[in-house]
Amino acid sequence: MEGLLGMNKKNISDAYFIDYNLAHLKDQDGDGEIDEFPGYEDIMFERTDQIKLPEIPTCLADLKTLKKTDFPCCTPLWPVMSKKMINTLLKIKQFPHKIFPILMVDQLTNQINEDYVIVHLLDHLDIIDHDKSIIKTSNDLKWYITEIDKLRLKNVNNLPPLFRLYQHPIELLVSSDARSALINEGINGIKYISLDNYSYP
Repeated sequence: MEGLLGMNKKNISDAYFIDYNLAHLKDQDGDGEIDEFPGYEDIMFERTDQIKLPEIPTCLADLKTLKKTDFPCCTPLWPVMSKKMINTLLKIKQFPHKIFPILMVDQLTNQINEDYVIVHLLDHLDIIDHDKSIIKTSNDLKWYITEIDKLRLKNVNNLPPLFRLYQHPIELLVSSDARSALINEGINGIKYISLDNYSYP
């Protein structure tokens, strides 16, 4: 666990990109694979109301390694997290989202784990400070960012615990307060990347 006591406030980022920490895996590329369905590729972009979702999505996984992470690597499109992780985030502040149940099914034994959920964000934030950032956007989609050399955000005093950026929706971010809470609660399986250390691609 990373300690926060005594940390210089100047070293604390306004927000952090989160990625999968795969240290608990051996030869696997991820923790599981969600069974895809028609429209699956669109679910990240706030379109769940337009897609006929399965009653309960399933994910084939290795339950032995799964229990070592609260943020399993299944798909970046539709983040899966433990109920403990989402509850930790919601204790900080409510934010627009939907929670869908998911059955984590062991690929060898068919044993089922119901301790995880899918979290779908309903709002992407338009808070990039273009004057202080160094970015490039798509020639076809002027709003969509294709390169990031430096990223700065505005209106950071009231960030939701978990969010996506409107112009860069492929990544998940957490607020500084959310990162502290997740670390203090012992939430496992997450890499935190500060704004200063983030670039794309």
